[in-house]
Amino acid sequence: MKRSRNTAIAALAIYLLAAPIITGVLNAISPIKLLGDLAGYIFAVVLVVSMTGKNEERTGYGLCRGDHKGLRPLAIILFFMPLINIPYIFVGMDLTARVILQAIYVGFMEEFIFRGAFFKFAKEKWGEHKAIVITSIAFGMIHLLNLGSDKLYFILLQVVYAAGIGFALSVFRAKSGSLLIPVIVHGLVDILGLAARESNYIIDTAGGIVCVAVGVICYVIYRRQLKASPEAQTVPATA
Repeated sequence: MKRSRNTAIAALAIYLLAAPIITGVLNAISPIKLLGDLAGYIFAVVLVVSMTGKNEERTGYGLCRGDHKGLRPLAIILFFMPLINIPYIFVGMDLTARVILQAIYVGFMEEFIFRGAFFKFAKEKWGEHKAIVITSIAFGMIHLLNLGSDKLYFILLQVVYAAGIGFALSVFRAKSGSLLIPVIVHGLVDILGLAARESNYIIDTAGGIVCVAVGVICYVIYRRQLKASPEAQTVPATA
């Protein structure tokens, strides 16, 4: 339990502090910014993955293929979320190789932190159901760090729809045991979102409603299945 907790904390520190500093330094000396980004991102990903231990231990962090049998309907629901940013194609966006690379990196790192290490710790301490709720709310709240980068309305909207995304992806992570689909969905959501030139009240509000709706649908499905098979509510014994 302590290892997964420490891994979550260390990964968050690398993501928020170390990686941006390293990437900034590399971009300052590199003639090609994309290469600086790539080197910094690889450093961060390799470092956090190395903290998970051996191959069999990484399964607990969701770094595995998982079992997706019977989850196709749930996966289809998840892939509605990336559609929320498609209108930005017509409003204005700058989709570059650096944006795509950043979206892939952010998708993996945030999923590893919240649905990987933090989820593993929370599940070990409080059980699967509470792990879904706690990590999803935490994922929404972390977006408060964006205060000052945009109008307050859009930041608060980020908090809400990120929590909705969190519930949806956490449920899939719990059911499949893998971060594969959550990372792909998260990356697709971010690609067009990061490429948008500026926030749009209509697009962002509509997108927020969709993400919250998908999160609620996934959580309701999970709760219904949990009532039919309540063993997932059992809190594992602490060592």
